[in-house]
Amino acid sequence: MTKEGMKAFTQEWTKQIEAEECIETQWKLFRDKLKEAEEKHIPSKYINYFDLRKSKLNNLNKETREAIRKKHRCWQRYMETRDQEKFREHTKQRNKVKKLTRKIDKDNESSIAKEAKSNAKKFWKHVKSKLKTATTILDLVEEIDGEERIAISNK
Repeated sequence: MTKEGMKAFTQEWTKQIEAEECIETQWKLFRDKLKEAEEKHIPSKYINYFDLRKSKLNNLNKETREAIRKKHRCWQRYMETRDQEKFREHTKQRNKVKKLTRKIDKDNESSIAKEAKSNAKKFWKHVKSKLKTATTILDLVEEIDGEERIAISNK
């Protein structure tokens, strides 16, 4: 939307809101227009977490995938029998899988570090995946006694 289009849009909004006498209807009109603009202009993205998990499994070599399958099978056997020998077998497989996956991660990180100068994009992609930052947007509306009101934050 252009700057002129945005000005016209806000002027139209203002006229519609000022035409109403009741503050509640003004608020509802404003809220509806805001939601409409939000849905129209703010992009949203759907993340399929199953695909992310699946892609991570594809990065593993055949030996590691077989070890994971064997670990799952050992766990199933233990759950069926509750035999301590089966549990020890599962524990050995669990440790083997952990060792293999850590080795793969270490090799992957060392290759990224070696290529950091020539392939900066790959390096920063890896750095971004390791950072655990999340930004949240506070609710603009909160419900008090069954009525929606503007939330005022004193933080």
